[in-house]
Amino acid sequence: ITNNGTSAPISLLADDMDLQTGGAAGNSKIVGGAGAVQLSSTTLNRPINLGLGSNAGGTALGLSSNPGGAPDEVNTITTTGQVTIGSATHNGTITIDGDAIIANSTAQTLLVQNNGGIVVNANLTANPVGGPVINLDTPGTIIDTGGTSAIITANKLKIIQSGGIGTTLQPLQTNVNLL
Repeated sequence: ITNNGTSAPISLLADDMDLQTGGAAGNSKIVGGAGAVQLSSTTLNRPINLGLGSNAGGTALGLSSNPGGAPDEVNTITTTGQVTIGSATHNGTITIDGDAIIANSTAQTLLVQNNGGIVVNANLTANPVGGPVINLDTPGTIIDTGGTSAIITANKLKIIQSGGIGTTLQPLQTNVNLL
């Protein structure tokens, strides 16, 4: 899938995706040029799992992110634009269900949805030296259920929400240069 190197956006909407390329992230099959690339579910309240990418028995959109492993669906994307997981109208929970490494060092990673909340069960990592900004954007809550082993690591982290971040007993763990 390509926009021929333009800034035209690419949106993939489905309740199940299989974005494997059979090769490394450099063999990307989704080429966004300078355009934004969005991955979201067709069903607005369907959960999205990022990292291990479990589809929870067919009840969630699973997107794996494991560079060097198989599969590595999120890193099949190359763009200098923004990579969006979810959408402003998506209201299912987005869960980091296994270590998620965003290897595209030129993109901005944005996790977005409406009302569903973001659950951090494992590490979410973007290149911490000049890499993408991770934006967590939800009017719901952002909670860390992974304990001290679930850390968000990035050069920049931007949190836009109104429902609460972490708890007293389980704060959101970060390792960022700019918050």
